[in-house]
Amino acid sequence: MIYETALKGKPNTAMAAKGGHAELSEAEVTSTVDYMLVRSGYDPRALPAVSPVQREEPAAEARSSTARSPDVDDKTITASIAEALRRDIAPPGAKVETYAGTTIVRGVGIKIETHAGVVVLSGMVPNAEVIERAEKIAKAADGVRSVENKLVPAAIFEWD
Repeated sequence: MIYETALKGKPNTAMAAKGGHAELSEAEVTSTVDYMLVRSGYDPRALPAVSPVQREEPAAEARSSTARSPDVDDKTITASIAEALRRDIAPPGAKVETYAGTTIVRGVGIKIETHAGVVVLSGMVPNAEVIERAEKIAKAADGVRSVENKLVPAAIFEWD
């Protein structure tokens, strides 16, 4: 229900569909809702209602990567993705840091966690292009079963 309201708005209120930004994709809106829920202390996966947006299945090449390297551990997957993001997206001199199981690519604000081959990307990034590039990089890494993209473009938080 919360995702549906965010996507379609709430009649007879100030709650506009997609927050008044029709150019946002459904994935961007649901990722934003997930981000706000997490920041409020809720686990979006614990909600009884499932998002009306079906999360994309991993691309064929990403699914086959599990078959190529089933023995790749989560720490190795995370390190591989972090290094690729640092090299391909982050500004020169950006660093990768790990604290309490979360790896952060400084300079782009992407956090990476991996559990049983499922990669979770989170954080606020400059724009939707970075979101797409980061997800593509993560899906291509060896051992990745799927990618849960919770990245949010910073532009949606700008005020007129």
